[in-house]
Amino acid sequence: MELIELLEKNLGKKIKSLDRPREKRIYIEISPEDLRFAAEFLFNSMKCRFSTASGMDEEEHFEILYHFSLDSKGIFINLRVKTERKKPEVDTISDIIKGARWIEREMHELLGVNFKGNEELGNLLLSRDYRGPKHPLRKK
Repeated sequence: MELIELLEKNLGKKIKSLDRPREKRIYIEISPEDLRFAAEFLFNSMKCRFSTASGMDEEEHFEILYHFSLDSKGIFINLRVKTERKKPEVDTISDIIKGARWIEREMHELLGVNFKGNEELGNLLLSRDYRGPKHPLRKK
């Protein structure tokens, strides 16, 4: 079974959009409520390696990209989640993937995204005496 077919079969209606801009890169947009299911499928069932996650302030919403590597094929699969600006939050994946714990903490600190279920969301990068904006990577 081809990789796209496998993803579509297992993630089904959870996929809001799927884009393959290059042969070695796949972007899958999912709803925040489907993040845990999709991350667990990629990590446990497909044996993808969690590389990192990145967060961006897109002004009308926050976007989080979870980067997974399917090392056996040399392909990156990226889960894209968009959160509301007023209450940016998603469920943590740190109980599924321990390596996500600190990157969620970093995004919480710098962007203000809440990762429900991650109990370690204190400061990681900013010093205790930091006096700048509360979440320095926010555009507004």
